Amino acid sequence: MIALGGKKRLCERMACEAVTLTIRLLGTIGTGLFVGSGQTLARGGPAFILGCYIFIAFLVYCVVTAITEVAAYLPTPGSSMNLYGYRYCSRTMGFALGWLYFYSLGILIPYEITAAGLVIGYWNAPVNIAVWITIMIIVIVGLNTLPVAFYGETEFWFASVKVFMMLGL
Repeated sequence: MIALGGKKRLCERMACEAVTLTIRLLGTIGTGLFVGSGQTLARGGPAFILGCYIFIAFLVYCVVTAITEVAAYLPTPGSSMNLYGYRYCSRTMGFALGWLYFYSLGILIPYEITAAGLVIGYWNAPVNIAVWITIMIIVIVGLNTLPVAFYGETEFWFASVKVFMMLGL
């Protein structure tokens, strides 16, 4: 019985980790992939766009590796990029990075809603785009007011929809 209970807990933990990995990987796929790739694909072709994705992935890998090195050199609880800029460059660099972080997170939701509005615009729907934007804002605010478990579940299903869209497009 003990082994069975341990095996059950292991399976539950593995399922939880698989769901977490799926959310982490698929959560990085943004609407820019659907909105911005069409014109690039039409002009450059699939080999060009694959080469660009590989090049950008290499640059992101280099940046993340550098950030990891800085964080591992002198770990600080609750550290962020503005602390690293302040500590290793200058006070003004830390100040600028803090405001850049604030601005980038503040503009993220309006950007996503605008991109979704552009995608909906291709449907030739008889409903005004303002109605769709209002629905999206209500859904986003509603999901953020619910408990974390419900948010995680919906994030998993939204990520799955992205996969189905990528396979279908």
